[in-house]
Amino acid sequence: SGVAVAFDRVDERRREAEAESGKAQAEADRNDRWVRALTLLEKSQREFATAAELPYQDLGPEARLLKARPALDRARQAVAIAGDLAIAHYDEGRIWYLAGRRGLAEASLRRALEIDPTLSPARYWLAANLLEDSFVGRSEFPESEFLESEAARRALQQALAELDRLLLDPSGFDDQLEFARARAFVAYSTTEDPVRRRAAVERIAGEAIGRAGLVRGTEYFLFLRALCRTSRRESGQRRRLLETAIEVRPRYGLAKLLLAQLRIHAPGDFGFAPRVLREAIGDLDVVIEDGLNLYVAYVHRADAFRHLIDFQLGRGDTRRPDGDLVRAAEADLHRALEARPGGYLALVTRGQLHLSLDRLDEAQAALEEAIARRPEYWSAHRALADAHERRGEMEAAKAERRLAQSKFADWRHAHDMR
Repeated sequence: SGVAVAFDRVDERRREAEAESGKAQAEADRNDRWVRALTLLEKSQREFATAAELPYQDLGPEARLLKARPALDRARQAVAIAGDLAIAHYDEGRIWYLAGRRGLAEASLRRALEIDPTLSPARYWLAANLLEDSFVGRSEFPESEFLESEAARRALQQALAELDRLLLDPSGFDDQLEFARARAFVAYSTTEDPVRRRAAVERIAGEAIGRAGLVRGTEYFLFLRALCRTSRRESGQRRRLLETAIEVRPRYGLAKLLLAQLRIHAPGDFGFAPRVLREAIGDLDVVIEDGLNLYVAYVHRADAFRHLIDFQLGRGDTRRPDGDLVRAAEADLHRALEARPGGYLALVTRGQLHLSLDRLDEAQAALEEAIARRPEYWSAHRALADAHERRGEMEAAKAERRLAQSKFADWRHAHDMR
């Protein structure tokens, strides 16, 4: 039995030695793969630099993806060589983001952080990707149903969690401009008092732009500064900030979305001049082409078409609107309601379009549905008052106007009197 025990011990030591040898070989194989992948990434810096320019070039989605392809191919080759190398997934995710493919970007960046939770640059780019999901579609003209989107709230919460971790431990993250952007986004999104929020954003943005000048990457600060200007009397400042952001980044979808809303709705500023409305439509074409919040873009483009119809009908030389404009507006509203069934602003805009075309039954149905969904908002009541007035139902019109005034007072207190 002693010999048997000895043999067992010999076998056990042999297995241990083989296991250690296997571990050493696996370690050597992994190191070899990592070196080959890292060497490939290091040799791809020119392709990566080209990809970094993509957000600042006036390219459509397909052209942008085509131009990103060499960098993407290199990053994906590195992932294929070393799927357990976090930096390879990070580079792939960053390039997907720069190419405008946000879903693919998020998947790659999350994989990078699964492998290495300390990879701070991946945490920043993941937060930037989530923030775009959260900020896109924010609107304050006239009411903001977009801030109540569960998806937007969830994206914002995830982004802020990532940024909090980054700000607590920025080791390995040496881009000071991006670090300042992270601070500015956190300040904007977590400061409830609007005066303190604006002061914090202005301080961080002023320091960053003061150090760097209006270089690429500062468009985010300009966008946040524009978001902080919420009162109507500041619409000119907001517009100039957005226009400057777009000068820095010609296809900046978020800024174009907000600028289009200003062009369509700012009272007494642009009016209903067809040239300005066409500019707004052009901005929204970019937003739609880039796949940003389609519901928001379709609603506002339909609204711009509606204003063009109103302008045409108001000239007095015809009461027959351009059929192409009507069809375009109706098609955009149909797409918007497909993207968000029962969307309040889409229903209100549909009601207003029917009013412009003297379709009073259809207008009333759309507006009453909007009120049923969001009874606390005012714009549907105001439009419904117009519908009653056109029918000669003056008492009903007065009642709706009183409701609109009351609800508008509540909204103005929350938004205009900051």
